[in-house]
Amino acid sequence: MSSESPAKTKRVPAKVVVAVSSNGGGRKAVAVAAAAAVEPVDVAGRKRKGEVQLSRAERALQEAAIKKKRLELNRLAAIKSRKKKKTYIQSLTGRVTALQAENKALFSDNQTILTTYVSLFWSVATIMSVGPPLCHIS
Repeated sequence: MSSESPAKTKRVPAKVVVAVSSNGGGRKAVAVAAAAAVEPVDVAGRKRKGEVQLSRAERALQEAAIKKKRLELNRLAAIKSRKKKKTYIQSLTGRVTALQAENKALFSDNQTILTTYVSLFWSVATIMSVGPPLCHIS
């Protein structure tokens, strides 16, 4: 017996549903469902609005299609995520390169300033006969 309580069911013309799916290895699986859909009707024999009861085979095909769609969306999201990550890593690499160049320039400027300081200090020390500078150049 059906799980529908007081409602009757009415057979409608049979549908043939064919689903083709690939399992990734080059082989394709074909599923055919040739079952009639059973539409719920109320006690007076009228069809209930918007309700169609699917057979097991049709429900399995529908669930397989939903799963396939979900997997496809997940695959696209993964591709988008990998692309976003790659762009982010490239931007970080560019930033590291720029900061390394800036660091090198600052180090060079620091060396120039330090050399100028020591030179000026020795000039003043020679004029004023003061001791060695307070910093050390390597």
